[in-house]
Amino acid sequence: MATNPYISQKVRSEQHLYEDLVIESLKFYGQDVYYIPREIVNQDKIFGDDIPSRFSDSYKIEMYIENQEGFDGEGDLFTKFGIELRDQATFVVARRRWKSLVGDNLAEHGFRPREGDVIYLPMSESMFEVLKVETETPFYQLSNLPTFRMQCELFEYSDEDFDTDIPSVDAVEYEGAFQYKLTMNTSEENKPVLVPVLTDQGRVESVTIQSAGSGYTSAPTLVTSGVVNASRFGRSALYSNLGHGDEGQYLIQNAEGTVELFIKPTNLPTSGQQALFVTGGDTPQNEMIFGLNTNGRIVYSYSDNNGQSLNEVPNDTIQSGNWTHVLVGHDDNDFFVYVNGTKYVDSASDRTLNLISNHGFSVGAFAAREVDGINYSSFNGQIDEMRALVGDASAIFDSRLTHTTQSYTLTISGGDGADYTFDASQSDRNGEITDLTDPEINVIIGDTLVLDNNSGGHPIEIKDSSDNVVATQDVSTEETTFTPSATGTYTYQCTVSGHENMVGNIVVSAQPTGITVPSSEFDSNSNTALLRHFNGDSAELTAVMDGGSISSITIGDSGDYYTTIPTVTVDAPTVGGQFIIGETVTQDNTSYSIKGEVTRWSDSDRILQLAHVGSTDGTFKSFSTNSKIVGASSSAEWVPKLVEELQQIQNTAQNKIFDDFEGDFLDFSESNPFGDIF
Repeated sequence: MATNPYISQKVRSEQHLYEDLVIESLKFYGQDVYYIPREIVNQDKIFGDDIPSRFSDSYKIEMYIENQEGFDGEGDLFTKFGIELRDQATFVVARRRWKSLVGDNLAEHGFRPREGDVIYLPMSESMFEVLKVETETPFYQLSNLPTFRMQCELFEYSDEDFDTDIPSVDAVEYEGAFQYKLTMNTSEENKPVLVPVLTDQGRVESVTIQSAGSGYTSAPTLVTSGVVNASRFGRSALYSNLGHGDEGQYLIQNAEGTVELFIKPTNLPTSGQQALFVTGGDTPQNEMIFGLNTNGRIVYSYSDNNGQSLNEVPNDTIQSGNWTHVLVGHDDNDFFVYVNGTKYVDSASDRTLNLISNHGFSVGAFAAREVDGINYSSFNGQIDEMRALVGDASAIFDSRLTHTTQSYTLTISGGDGADYTFDASQSDRNGEITDLTDPEINVIIGDTLVLDNNSGGHPIEIKDSSDNVVATQDVSTEETTFTPSATGTYTYQCTVSGHENMVGNIVVSAQPTGITVPSSEFDSNSNTALLRHFNGDSAELTAVMDGGSISSITIGDSGDYYTTIPTVTVDAPTVGGQFIIGETVTQDNTSYSIKGEVTRWSDSDRILQLAHVGSTDGTFKSFSTNSKIVGASSSAEWVPKLVEELQQIQNTAQNKIFDDFEGDFLDFSESNPFGDIF
């Protein structure tokens, strides 16, 4: 028989009443839970799953738990591989409430709960994954379906991303996610350690990279320390005892000229002689070598001397540890040697000395050689300030002689027929004249002496030791001018008969033979054929980068005359700042970028923990220790020195805490735990 047409179960008001009663009952007997929809990030269409899911929203709603005597399912399983939690629960939610609180906020599939979504139950602090949604239970009461019935199982965390702003929910990824633990470098630890390698000549030939540094976004500037060592003048000297030397060509060639330098022996040779420099000649067969012997004297040899003995300069002993100036020169046929400004050799040479020639020069360690059968070993000491000048001696030395010719005008104030009287406060070459009556006057060759005679009627003439008149008084000026060209004792005397006692001596001495020793760095002029200050230049280095680290060093200038390994100073990359929990950080490497979410940051020990790590090229990558990690929100920048992986063994360990009873469980391995069977 058909149903009564006058009675209907589809009365809308009754259906609404039914739903209201269901909702009210759920509010009475249900629990407040959070419904957390799953967001699909990268669906695998072959396997039909989405491992890197994201949970970024949560909706608070009341649900009824049908389980009366605890959660269903297999419960807690203890195995030798750990603990497996297989709790299950059935949640009931009113359709109308779910739609208004959850479904209307979902962009798609908002008409019902979806499998894979998560329900968080604060009462037990458990998260359940929706396995199945019953849409027809209870079955069409009043022709209506007022509820969804969801069969759920305890959620097993698998590196999903939770950003629900519910601390107890989001903590699951901090506790259970596969994470990286990064220990950061300090600023100083990011700096590279570079150690130059020197040649015998004190030049940088390579750089050892002991630490490549990290965190640089561009190549840092490398500053190499300057060359500073004990020198006579300037920054540094040539250390022949360390193998330093120099050689080359003169800018100008001339047979006449001088070569000078400063030397500082560390120790005098115990035998033989040590080479200072080589110069002269057009070929090695007629060069000159100068050195230092065991007596502290300058010695020299000619390469074409046919086995003759050493030539020794009779200079005062050169002391080790002291700077000594040495100058050798050739003028016309004269050969001369000065040591510390004193001339010790001045002799006519029986050979043509091509002193500054196109054969060039060698100095320091490069000068060591055998010349004319005599071996000159390498000089054990320092050399500084070497200069060669071309031209004759007068052109070179006039400004450096220890004397200069002077002009002396002496006034005679009176005479009485017996003596001349000179004015007071007048000087000659020896200083102030104190005996004013017929005094002795001292000059040197080349000086000009003028006797201004105000004695009245007592004219003067000057005679040499042979009584030859060499100068007479000018009648108009009453002055007698005398410029001696030879040494000796001359006399000035009154020419009036009977006044012969008005007489005095003029002593003429030779010009001094010394020259001034330079008191500063040598300078140059148009006659300069060679000028070496031996002021070593600093090496110029450039870093070649690989990512944020130095991969190699390019040497632009190797520098000169280093005596110790120079230091290379590099500014550290800028690091610092505080990462924010939950922000995304990025590390840009050469061929890929890698990102992660901050789960922990400790500025005291500089430890950063990251979850949900992935590279932009879609392949597995790890963080490098070369480049900076930069926070998207905080802009913090740090470089890791240690990268560790934190692996959670038990996926559901975040839901419950169990005592460690591992030692009390039987080991159900392939062996028989109850005994062996033979």
